[in-house]
Amino acid sequence: MLPRRAVTNHGKERAMVRRRSIGLIAIVFITMCALIGASAADAKSRTPRPPRQCRPGKPCRHGTGICNDAGRCCNTAEGDVPCGGSCCEPGIQACCDGSTCANLLEDNNNCGGCGNVCGGGKTCQNGVCACPNGGTDCGGTCTNVFFDDANCGACGTKCDADEKCFLGSCGCKDPTKLYCDHKCVDGFADPNNCGQCGNVCPAGQECAGGSCQPPCGPCEERVGQTCVPKQGEGNCNGACVDLKNDPNNCGACGNVCPNSGSCQDGQCTPCPNWTGLDYTWCPADLGGDIIGVCCRPETPQCCFTADHGGSCCGADETCCDGYCCGGGTHCCPNSRHTYACIPDGQQCPE
Repeated sequence: MLPRRAVTNHGKERAMVRRRSIGLIAIVFITMCALIGASAADAKSRTPRPPRQCRPGKPCRHGTGICNDAGRCCNTAEGDVPCGGSCCEPGIQACCDGSTCANLLEDNNNCGGCGNVCGGGKTCQNGVCACPNGGTDCGGTCTNVFFDDANCGACGTKCDADEKCFLGSCGCKDPTKLYCDHKCVDGFADPNNCGQCGNVCPAGQECAGGSCQPPCGPCEERVGQTCVPKQGEGNCNGACVDLKNDPNNCGACGNVCPNSGSCQDGQCTPCPNWTGLDYTWCPADLGGDIIGVCCRPETPQCCFTADHGGSCCGADETCCDGYCCGGGTHCCPNSRHTYACIPDGQQCPE
């Protein structure tokens, strides 16, 4: 039997051993946690390993497909097609140029199949060439049949030259005209379509302003739908005459100007009595602006001076006081003699 002191020392040694063991275990645990954390951090910081690449044009590993030009495996088992550096999706894409996948549902140059080009204004819609915005295909070209003059309402329905297409029907280009029996007519003046198609005016009437009216008189003109007298004209015994200038109807029917005078603005103007000789009115148009001139009665040919529009005398003649002086003579205006032409070299009488 050990003494008490020996027993006490032995217990202390055992407790010390236990404490040391626990400390070692803690150190080992902490060290392992640190190593695990460092390993995880190192794994995060490292660049991920690139995926394994295949050889272009060769079968992929495990026989899953064919390798494209970018070294990517196209899964042919699922229908993928290698195309350059891409893999075309089956049913939607196709390798049309050997390097790029074309969308067969939307590509206007490869619509539904490689090389199928949409023309005539068509676009590729779900793999079919069709006219956009509800257009109509007329002979391979898209058009709007609501406003196309050559295909109005339907392909091949053509409007005439004076017509236009509006909402699928041919009508008149001029909105003021009526479209009657496929023709554009003036509903304001057409007696067979007066105001509306098929409205025929009775015999003896005319279409004025879109309604049938009796005709105007010979000296009247229509203003709107009313007949009004023509300015300065009158109806004399069924004939329309110029009351402002007619010497036989000057100012009124039957008013004849006396002494062969002229009618100016409805007033008779007699010829002057120069040098005691009566002048007469010559109504002929002598080539100037004046359609009448006062001439001496013995004048063989009416003429008038240059300040009144010119002369009708011959090339070697001159107009003198209403008649022509021949060659070798000269004019003596306002002469008291019967003739005003005096031989050359003689003085005019006083």
